[in-house]
Amino acid sequence: MFKTHHLCFFLLISVVITFNSYAQSKFFKTPVDISKISITTLDKFQLNGHYYAGEQHSGGVLLLHGCNSDQKAYQDLITLLKKNNLHILSYDFRGYGESQSKRFSKEQLRKAADSILAYQTAMASLTSYWQSDALTAFEWLRKKVAKNKQIAIVSVGCASRYAVAIAEAMHVDSLIMVTPVMDHSDKEHYKNLADKPTYFISTMHQLESYKTAKELFEWNGSLRSKMQIFKGSYVDHALIKKQKGLIYDMARWLTNNLN
Repeated sequence: MFKTHHLCFFLLISVVITFNSYAQSKFFKTPVDISKISITTLDKFQLNGHYYAGEQHSGGVLLLHGCNSDQKAYQDLITLLKKNNLHILSYDFRGYGESQSKRFSKEQLRKAADSILAYQTAMASLTSYWQSDALTAFEWLRKKVAKNKQIAIVSVGCASRYAVAIAEAMHVDSLIMVTPVMDHSDKEHYKNLADKPTYFISTMHQLESYKTAKELFEWNGSLRSKMQIFKGSYVDHALIKKQKGLIYDMARWLTNNLN
């Protein structure tokens, strides 16, 4: 009698475990990342990124990564901005991260190049699309944000010139430029902007970037502009990661400007 009850109990447990396994596979599949988006450019290329919807009456932030990284480098900043209920768009530049194809791939260009000059020429061709791509991404985000709310742009390193290009073509509320890399023409375009509130972040040992940030900050007339200079030679996303409190200050500055 005991053996019969023991066997029945064992069979019942087996059925429950089997059903639970089936239910989990059937109804509880791995969650889909609903933040993933794809933006079609003018030449029908797909820029892949992530969009996090904010509150209906909140502003937006477009994140432009540096030339030596991809959109993943912004994850910590995104986490903070989400808590402030802002609309956030990050995407990989054409040829980087999730925005690659057989024709457009930084890694493939590097492997195919037989000299430094050949690689530089190929990269120049690739980056020639980035300004138009960035404008397309901004326009995509503009449609997600209420018309009476504004959008700010965060750029790192080489992406600063694309932030300026967008601000010349569209209304942008404010800019954050981390260790900006800009030539004379880029700086003149920035000076054509009407005292755009800008948060400049740089390091003293990256002389050209420091000089650029200092020159543009001194020229800028907005009372909302600010500048932070750090010791050391960290640049781009490495600087943001090194200075533990920096992303909190960036998030606070963006939120105060957009609200």
